[in-house]
Amino acid sequence: MYGAEDKGRVSAQDSSREAWWACGVALMLIFIFVVRAPFTASFWLDETISAWIVQGSPEDVVRRSMAYQGQSPFYYLLLWATGSVLGTGEAALRSLSFACCALSLAAVFRIAHSLSGQRTAGFVAVSALLCINTFQDALLSARPYALGFLGAMLSVLYAHRLLAAYTRRDAILFILSCLLTFYAHYLFSVIFAAHLWHFSRQRGFLRRMVGWLLAGGVAAVLALPQLAALFSRRDALMFAQRPDAAALLNGSVPVPAVVSVLVGMSLALVWGGRYAPAASSRRAVGFLVPYIAIPVLVFAVWSFLGANSMWVSRYWMWQAGVWAIFLAVQLTAITGPRGRAVALIAAACFFALRLGTQVRVLEDWRGAARLVQGTPKAVALYSGLIEVEGDPKTHELEFDEYVRAPLRVYGVKGPIEVISLARLQEDVTKAAQGTGYLVVLKRRLNGQVTTDLVPAAARQAGLTTRPVSAEALISVFESD
Repeated sequence: MYGAEDKGRVSAQDSSREAWWACGVALMLIFIFVVRAPFTASFWLDETISAWIVQGSPEDVVRRSMAYQGQSPFYYLLLWATGSVLGTGEAALRSLSFACCALSLAAVFRIAHSLSGQRTAGFVAVSALLCINTFQDALLSARPYALGFLGAMLSVLYAHRLLAAYTRRDAILFILSCLLTFYAHYLFSVIFAAHLWHFSRQRGFLRRMVGWLLAGGVAAVLALPQLAALFSRRDALMFAQRPDAAALLNGSVPVPAVVSVLVGMSLALVWGGRYAPAASSRRAVGFLVPYIAIPVLVFAVWSFLGANSMWVSRYWMWQAGVWAIFLAVQLTAITGPRGRAVALIAAACFFALRLGTQVRVLEDWRGAARLVQGTPKAVALYSGLIEVEGDPKTHELEFDEYVRAPLRVYGVKGPIEVISLARLQEDVTKAAQGTGYLVVLKRRLNGQVTTDLVPAAARQAGLTTRPVSAEALISVFESD
């Protein structure tokens, strides 16, 4: 990927001492992240669904994931196996995501090192990735995003290797990594458009692509029933809002990591450094930009031209890895011993500040369940699940225990009445008789907060309530 002139510049800038220093910083940041990560905090809403899905036999896992989730059963079977060995507690079920993200860090390091020729770039990329919200969310969640991220990063790694020199081994590993991405989360397949962009510019593209599609298509046949199920309930899974351009930009650009690197580069330029990217750095940018730009374009077109929006930042969170590599390549393009040292030290300080001061707020379903476990009366629950927010004229509650999962996985055995905003007053009135508590996920909808809407509807139904807990996004109201 780089010539003799580039190698000389790289070897002069990426000394063994600097690489070891960068490695130490990356390890320190990993330590800070692990110490401050809430691995044992309560599951958040979607994680409670994961925990509920894996309670039972493998047949239950397949049936529930097929019926209720937007991903294939593959991840949930892995999670079921994890739970069988480690238990079904928060840290145990999150361990699968932790392992996937640990492997992803290694893949990101390898890509950055290969693109730039500098080990320092690999360590900077790892450090930047730790500061990106979508990566943090994936790492800390019993959800399939970390597995999809691993598949996506491996597919980028092997795509880069294939573009440099075709080997059958790399082609097989590329296909397998793409299948892993696909089966972890179908929407992560948007990354394939960037792969296609690169491979379409190579000689022999059509012959190889036909072979890859045949090999991958056979393995993807198992996904057809799930895809058919998703299509049949597409309206329940769509989001009603249309994101504006500012929201789209905010969701696709990892501001904390970008700002940290820009500050480091700016200080370096002030203190005698010079931004002088080698030819390898320019080629790296050409390789990475499609992975940044294409998914934004795809989701923008989908959101603005479609009837509804599937724009959710975690659906393209694999971009975090590409952004981290891109930023690392830019930072290590600083030349001059003094300026380069300033750039790396400044960025490292801001990365550490970001991780050391960051406060994460998770939903406290465990605490809410503890408050209502002993009541002989029914509990009215608003969990904010998409599937219960349908058209008030045609809406029928079909998901039963799935909707009740946030409290069921934490041991609430008694009756749970589900409240839908689509039929708020009707549901609250129906649940009012014999209701002991209201448990409400705090969420802002159309300028109003659900912890105001639901109790107001309860009062209108003749139910007197008083708040007994309002911590970590979950409010509990006791009724008289």
